Amino acid sequence: MDDFKLPVLLKNCCDRYSLQHQAAWFVFMKRYKEFIYYNVTIRCKDWNIARLNFQFNEVVNDVVGSVINILCENDFRALKNFRNPENEKQFHWYLITICHHATARYMKKYLKRYIELDPEEMHETINEMADDSSGQLYESIVATLRSHGKKERDINLFLLSVWGRFDKKMLLSLPGYRGKITSKMIDNSVYRMREILREYGIDGEI
Repeated sequence: MDDFKLPVLLKNCCDRYSLQHQAAWFVFMKRYKEFIYYNVTIRCKDWNIARLNFQFNEVVNDVVGSVINILCENDFRALKNFRNPENEKQFHWYLITICHHATARYMKKYLKRYIELDPEEMHETINEMADDSSGQLYESIVATLRSHGKKERDINLFLLSVWGRFDKKMLLSLPGYRGKITSKMIDNSVYRMREILREYGIDGEI
């Protein structure tokens, strides 16, 4: 079955009563598993959640498992919904879309507190950033920025961006910043604070 074209492969994958059903899924995984893993990995990296670094491989495996479940659940509905099985390239894009949706669903369900933080919860994440071997550097950064009259909200923005590796999309979506800052404001704020820190020989990186 390795040389089966996509329409035949999908037909047998979706028919649990087919004599070729099990073999078809073996071929499907052989053909697309690496592709699925690659796209899930890229999407997980795009979310840029600092906490994810401690369990990255486990999260990727969980999301890949979720993708397979999506393809199989409800009597293989996702595979059956693909309307153009003659087009292999279009099927690749279809799988990529499923990978992206599965990743987003996982992040929002299991890592929500690191994506959408209420203002009163934000300090907990900031404090967690200090609980590592770079604690002294963290304290120096905060003390230096405070001595220059920087507001706590702006300091937190800098720490989340530079130290926590939150990207602009995530920062702009945080309840404490939503509608109050722009992408350009983030760039300007980070730049100004870096300039202050460089005067003291601190680059703000971990």
